[in-house]
Amino acid sequence: TTRGMDMDCTPWVKIVPERFTLSGEGDVQNVRITTTMPDSATTLPCYYSNLDFQAFYPDGQRAGVTTANICVRNTKTAGEPSAVVLKMVPHALSGSKYQIVAAFSNNGIIHFDPKNCKAAVIESASTSGVPRLKASLEGVVRGPMLPFEERSFSGKLDFGNLDAGSYRLSVALEYAPGQWAEKQVSIEVTIEGDRRVIRVTGTQEDLPEILEVKWSK
Repeated sequence: TTRGMDMDCTPWVKIVPERFTLSGEGDVQNVRITTTMPDSATTLPCYYSNLDFQAFYPDGQRAGVTTANICVRNTKTAGEPSAVVLKMVPHALSGSKYQIVAAFSNNGIIHFDPKNCKAAVIESASTSGVPRLKASLEGVVRGPMLPFEERSFSGKLDFGNLDAGSYRLSVALEYAPGQWAEKQVSIEVTIEGDRRVIRVTGTQEDLPEILEVKWSK
């Protein structure tokens, strides 16, 4: 029931000064950001806006724009972060290497900092949850993940030393300490010449149960 415009705090934000002149290279100007939260804005834990700095040369020609996020915290209301996995796709590279691409969504009403994203391969019959292969996934976009934002992460896994057989490929994003948004698919690894080839054989919805992966830092 919450929409993006419900989290907009732009009308409450005041910037002083709104316009200023920098005298030359190395000159610095501080601006003051103040907010006045209305009484009606008491239902959500955070509200957001963008702060745009637009620069112009003395002749009026544009010199660029830089943007920062503004977050106004409502201390009277707490919020728990939440995330879901939208998709996970392995792309074949050279040899036995695969690029693992995963997309996540912040489906909560508060931002979080996605510092820890991982992919792992575990045996389908595993009881320990210890990965046979693992890799860190990196995102192109940095910084806090805002509500409703979708973001992709990717990394490489080398299946070269893995025996043929059935495994689980899992991706996970830590959106809060010890809390992971995770997705698993079943894969089959075969040996073709001197390389390993993987094939997705089932989605998470097809799996009888989700194996618990031991995600380490």
